[in-house]
Amino acid sequence: MGDTKCYENYANAKRKGRKVEVKPHWKKAQKKYLRNTGQAYEVETMSDSIKMRKARSVQPPCAESCKFRCFEKFTKKRRQAIFREFWDLGNLEDQRFFIAINLDQVIPTYRYSKSNRALNYAYNLTNAVGEKERVCKEFFCNTLDISTKMIENIKRRMANPDFTFEDFRGKYLRQ
Repeated sequence: MGDTKCYENYANAKRKGRKVEVKPHWKKAQKKYLRNTGQAYEVETMSDSIKMRKARSVQPPCAESCKFRCFEKFTKKRRQAIFREFWDLGNLEDQRFFIAINLDQVIPTYRYSKSNRALNYAYNLTNAVGEKERVCKEFFCNTLDISTKMIENIKRRMANPDFTFEDFRGKYLRQ
């Protein structure tokens, strides 16, 4: 009888160091879900005040002077559908993959060997027929309501030969 009590204490002691499974009804998990799906959510600031972040929405298209004439290629309904498709993924890895699929590297006809100039990228969105249609960077960002920083980070990751879209925040083991 004393042995079983000792074993229970040992089992409980081992369990203390393990991470607790995140429950979907916890506040932190709810905020993460709302943020990843583009909905409005609350943020606690350093001064312990609470701010509301606005929900993501489709931003206005690029100017009429755009050389790709993006605003003529996509209707408001189609842009809204693309926006919902992106934010309904609800997962940062899937969203990064969505962006990476819609980025194409433009290979120049001639390139100087000593040039430090970075490669160009073409931004694409699928039209109503399901074909990829080239758009400008501003139109791409405004349709998905994302910053250029997110795109730049994905480009930087893709330049690495063994890249992954996995988010490593909080997944490092203690040494």
